[in-house]
Amino acid sequence: MIFKNIDLLDDYVSSSDGVSFYLIESEKERNLYFKFFAGFYFNELIDGYTSRMKGFLKLLKVKISNGHDIFNIHSKPSQLKGTIGLIRSLEETPNHIHVSFDYHAYLWKEKGDSKFDRGEMSDVVLFGDKGFISIEVKFLENWDFKNDIESVQNRMNLVKEKYVNLTKKDFIPLQILLTTKSKFYGLQQHESFANSNLEKLKSLKENPDIPFPILLITWEEILELLIEPSYLPVFKYMNKQLNRKK
Repeated sequence: MIFKNIDLLDDYVSSSDGVSFYLIESEKERNLYFKFFAGFYFNELIDGYTSRMKGFLKLLKVKISNGHDIFNIHSKPSQLKGTIGLIRSLEETPNHIHVSFDYHAYLWKEKGDSKFDRGEMSDVVLFGDKGFISIEVKFLENWDFKNDIESVQNRMNLVKEKYVNLTKKDFIPLQILLTTKSKFYGLQQHESFANSNLEKLKSLKENPDIPFPILLITWEEILELLIEPSYLPVFKYMNKQLNRKK
């Protein structure tokens, strides 16, 4: 059986046996973001990497500058300025950004550290000279405030503290929640409930355990970055995934 890798809009991999695309394509979050980010968008070995990275960073900068879907800023001009400064520094040196996947904070564990959180910090992380962006990726699953915000920010803080102690330089973290538009609007419908994830995010007070800004972006916004004709096969694949049968 020959698998089609280009025309993924067809519901069937092979018309001769009628095997559905959704039976052979894993629905797991990791499968999607590994294929998209590691296999294509953040892959420096594929032509257009600098342009793609700048497009992604521009999306972040515009949303943050407009105050759109940015949380946990607490009206602090210095924090907002620092976050935008981080994005601009990454824009200036896109080829110096180090991208890693399935990243854990225990990599910074030093001799003498008796306890160290061994949980995952980032599905995708972008390290630069001025700071880092930790991306929590959701696709079919809903995000959870405790696991995806509180625990992740604790690990981000560990990394920042270790970096500052090692280099004696400031290091600015930013957390991103990447989800689908339907998942986000689904959350909005329940935001009136005090215990909802979105309500907890919107009502965040200054909290040393959750110290960093959180930016929400959607997969649909990512797809809007794929305007190059050469990216059409990727657009088709991602569009198919976003519309897959639940």
